[in-house]
Amino acid sequence: MPAPGMLENLRPFSHLRGTTLLWCITLCSASAFLLFGYDQGVLGGLTTQPTFLTAMGNPSPTRLGLIAAIYDIGAFTGAILAAIFGMKTGRRWAIVIGCVLVTIGGALQAAATSQHMMLAGRIVAGIGNGINTSTIPTWVSETAKPHRRGPLVATQLSIVVFGLFFAYWLDYGCIKHLSGDATWRIPIAIQCVFALITLFTIPFLPESPRWLYAKGLIDDGNLVIARLRDIAIDHPIVSSTRAAILEVSHLEDSGESKGLNWRHIFYDPTEIKPTRRIMLGVMLQFLQVFSGISLAVYYLNILFQVNLGFDYEKGALLSGFNTFTLWLGTLPPIWLVEKYGRRQVLMFGSITMAASMITFTVCVAVNNTTSSYIGVAAIYAYMFFFGLSWQPVPWIYPPEIAPLNLRHIGGAASTGSEWIFAFVAVMAGPSAIAAVPWLMYFIFSVCTLFAIPFVYFCIPETRGLSLEELDFVFKDGPVRLSGKRNKAEWKRRIADGGGLDSEASGAAVKHIRHAEGQTITPESESKEIVDTQLEFTGARKE
Repeated sequence: MPAPGMLENLRPFSHLRGTTLLWCITLCSASAFLLFGYDQGVLGGLTTQPTFLTAMGNPSPTRLGLIAAIYDIGAFTGAILAAIFGMKTGRRWAIVIGCVLVTIGGALQAAATSQHMMLAGRIVAGIGNGINTSTIPTWVSETAKPHRRGPLVATQLSIVVFGLFFAYWLDYGCIKHLSGDATWRIPIAIQCVFALITLFTIPFLPESPRWLYAKGLIDDGNLVIARLRDIAIDHPIVSSTRAAILEVSHLEDSGESKGLNWRHIFYDPTEIKPTRRIMLGVMLQFLQVFSGISLAVYYLNILFQVNLGFDYEKGALLSGFNTFTLWLGTLPPIWLVEKYGRRQVLMFGSITMAASMITFTVCVAVNNTTSSYIGVAAIYAYMFFFGLSWQPVPWIYPPEIAPLNLRHIGGAASTGSEWIFAFVAVMAGPSAIAAVPWLMYFIFSVCTLFAIPFVYFCIPETRGLSLEELDFVFKDGPVRLSGKRNKAEWKRRIADGGGLDSEASGAAVKHIRHAEGQTITPESESKEIVDTQLEFTGARKE
C-alpha cells in the first residue's frame, strides 16, 4: 500500500480547488452515505414479503430480528476496526476498505440461498459500513471550513435518508411488478452500485490535511490546504492554518490531555476533556437510537400492519410516504444547523418528537380505527421532526468535538455505540411488537423527554467554531454555552491574549519556519499570528 498522503500534487483531477473540490468530496462521501440509508431501508421493505420469508425458511420473529440486527453487529465491529487502524490508514484508505467490504457483503446477500449465507453477507456489509460511517464525517469535517462544516455533513445525512426513501419505494415497485426471488434479490444487489461509485471516485480526492500534518507530511498538508481554500501554497493562510493545527496537536499530546481514561467519564480533570467529549458523542447516539428511529426504520411495514391494523399494500404505501416525510425533514437542517446552532435544533427536535411519540404510544394502546389514523399522523410528525434535528446533529457533532489525535476514536466510538444500541432495539423489535408494543414506544417517549435536559445542560454549541478552537472551548469554558456566548468568550480571550494567544501562535510559526529553513522577521511572524487568530475567530472566510 502506498503512503496514504504522498504525492497529493500528482493525483488525477488535482486541478479541482475551492468550493468545487469541497462539493466533490461531499458527493463522493454522499454516495457511501446513500448506501448507509439504503442498506437500512431495503430490508425493512422486505420483512413481510412472502418470497423473501420463504427463501429465508420462514423465520420466527426472533430469527427475523437477528437477520436484520446482525448488520448492526457487523457495523459495530467496523467502527472498532476504524478506531484501531484509522490513524494508521488515513481517512481515504479506510473508506476504500469499507466500500470493498460492502460490495462483497452485498453480493453475498443478493445471492443468498439460506439464512446463514444472508447472515454472513449482512455481517460483512455491516463491517464495511461501520468503517465508512466512522470515517466519512471526520473526513468531511476536517476538509471543510468552520461555517460550512455543519451544512456539508447535514447534506450527507439528507442523502442517507434519501437512500432509505429510495430503498422503500424500490422494494414496493419490485414487489408490485416482479415475481419470484427477483422481488428481493434485485433491491439487495443494488447496494453494491453505491459502494462502487465511492470506491472509484475517492482516489481522485485529497486526504485530510489534519491527518497529513499529524503524520508529519507537511508539504502534502500545505498543498491540500491550498487546494481546499483555492489559494497559492505560499499564501499566509496556509502557514497560519498549519500553525494552528500543529499548536493544538501539541496541546492534545501534552501532559494529562493525552489519551483516554474511563475514570473521567463522569468527571474529567484533564485540560481539554477528551473522555468527556467522546462520551458526549456516545450519549447523543444513544438518545438518537432510543428515540425510536431504528425500530421505525427497520420495521415500518410491521408497525403499520400489526400496530395500526392496515393491510399489506396500504402499509407498504404508508411506509413509502413516511420515508419521504423523513427525507423532507432533513432538508431544512442544511441551513438551520448554522443559522440557529446545534443546541437549538436538538432542543426543538426533542420537544416535538416527544410530543409525537407520546401521541403514537397512546394510539397503539387504544387500538381502534380512529386512533389508527391519528397514529399515522403522529408517526409522520415524529419522522419529520427527527429528520429536522436528531438525524443530522448526532453525526455532525462527535467529529467536531473530538481532539485531533483521538478524532478517529471519537468518530468510531459514537458510530460504534449507535450500531450496538441499534442492534438492541432492532433485535428486540419483532418480539416487542408482537407482545406489548405500547410499552416499547413508552420507553422511547421517556428517552426523548430525557434528551431535553441533557442537551440543555451538557451540550456546548459548536456553530462557526474551527475544530482547533473547540479544544479551548472545552479547556476552560463551562459545559453549557450558547453560540453567542461562545463567540463572545473567544473574542474576549483573543483580546486578552488568551485562547490561541500570540505566544502560542508565535511558537508554532517559529517551529514551522525553523523546520523549513526559512528566515523569520518580526513583521512576518506578527502577520502570521494575526492570520491565525482571524482563522480561529471565523473573521476570515475565503
